[in-house]
Amino acid sequence: MTQERKSPTKTADRILESATECFAKDGFERTNLRDIAKKVGIREPSIYRHFKNKEELYQQVLYKGLAPVAETLLNLSSSKAGPREMVEIPGKMLMLYAKNPYMAGLLQQAVSMSAEQFENQVLEQWLTKLLETGKKTLMDSDFAPIDEIDTSLRILNLYNLCIGYFTNASLLQRLCGRDPLDPEILQRQERILRVTSKAWILSS
Repeated sequence: MTQERKSPTKTADRILESATECFAKDGFERTNLRDIAKKVGIREPSIYRHFKNKEELYQQVLYKGLAPVAETLLNLSSSKAGPREMVEIPGKMLMLYAKNPYMAGLLQQAVSMSAEQFENQVLEQWLTKLLETGKKTLMDSDFAPIDEIDTSLRILNLYNLCIGYFTNASLLQRLCGRDPLDPEILQRQERILRVTSKAWILSS
């Protein structure tokens, strides 16, 4: 019986998925391609058929996870989001991160690591892009004007609400024994985010 060959696209996707988890848990420097290959179930040289080196794989991991978030914020910013759209932003961010929950850990590294490290230089570009786009979205939004300090505080709270949900996922499991990625739990969290964002929009 011949073994079914995996398509290059599926193998590349599995490499990206495994690499995302490894980079999120161990960081760029402490992650090696051998561990990623073992997790995928392939030999290390097979990775080079899809990615030139670890640096390219890392950048592809970031692009796949963070580009949809940046694009969503950019679309909201370019269309001058009104109160209704602003209320929905936290929930949209939550659901985007739910598709790739390990990205929350990677972003957290960008906040906590030294700027000299390669991973933080790459992550810093993404973090800066996300923060600047989010700031512009809030500053240009079509509701009561807020100053730069209020805008920054709201972005910080939005970041904590969305990213913290995934980086502290084990706390939810300890509290109620439920999987944070359970669709029902995500919907409940989305409702909480909607109520929270509506409260600070109305208090502008």
